[in-house]
Amino acid sequence: MNLEPEKLLQSLAELKTNINAPDIIWTPELVNLPEDIIIYDLAKIFTDGPGNLIVIHSDKFPDYIEQRLLYIPKSGARFHFMECDTVKMMRKKGRGERYVFTSKTDGNFTIYNSDGTKAEENLLVCKNCLHAQNYKGYNALPKSRQEKFVQDFNIKEFFGSCKLMFSSLPLRNSHTLLSKDEYDRNWPSISRAYRACKGWCCEECGVDLSDRHEFLHVHHINGVKEDIRFQNLKALCVLCHYRQPFHGHMKALSYFEKAKSFILARRREMGI
Repeated sequence: MNLEPEKLLQSLAELKTNINAPDIIWTPELVNLPEDIIIYDLAKIFTDGPGNLIVIHSDKFPDYIEQRLLYIPKSGARFHFMECDTVKMMRKKGRGERYVFTSKTDGNFTIYNSDGTKAEENLLVCKNCLHAQNYKGYNALPKSRQEKFVQDFNIKEFFGSCKLMFSSLPLRNSHTLLSKDEYDRNWPSISRAYRACKGWCCEECGVDLSDRHEFLHVHHINGVKEDIRFQNLKALCVLCHYRQPFHGHMKALSYFEKAKSFILARRREMGI
């Protein structure tokens, strides 16, 4: 069935009005769709509708839909042109919002330097994307030629022949990145208020740290420091925070062992 997006959205909007249906929050990750269906962001064209999202048959892409690339804005990162195993793994671990999307095709991506300032850098294509698509017979090439293939990958040429899309797009794009990848300037106050409203208890294991506030952190679930939405925050003790995906570095904290001993003893006291 081939439906025109404008008519489909108009029909849905009229139906919503006629039955007086409430507004809802659409969570694409919780919707199971057939393989030939995708959810794509059409915010530039449609400003109404649930989450500015619309369902389109994947073999019927309108010409006006921009191709998008995903990447994590840091030096040396790889960019993705499809839902490869790497992107799927990041989404599964709740870290999909670490990515930003861009429609630029010149190979230069806005990234954060180690000091938090923004810059432009030429990033390389993800090998898992190339493998999943087997673009131009990539999988049959010897490793030495695969490396050169990655170096020579041309984004404009790829988009001229391929129409791959993502199941959903992150909230940020390359134009909405803050000047620095840093915590909100009011973060100390926000963190304290959030932990206080949780009774200074870990939301994961339940340990009470009302007498040791420094051992209770506020975790950004999606890994984006500036995203301080309530649903993106979680009060976690140092041990539970350490066990979150990509948080192994926390073991290097100067007070980690002290916090570990205290938290384990407090859990035993509480029968946790």
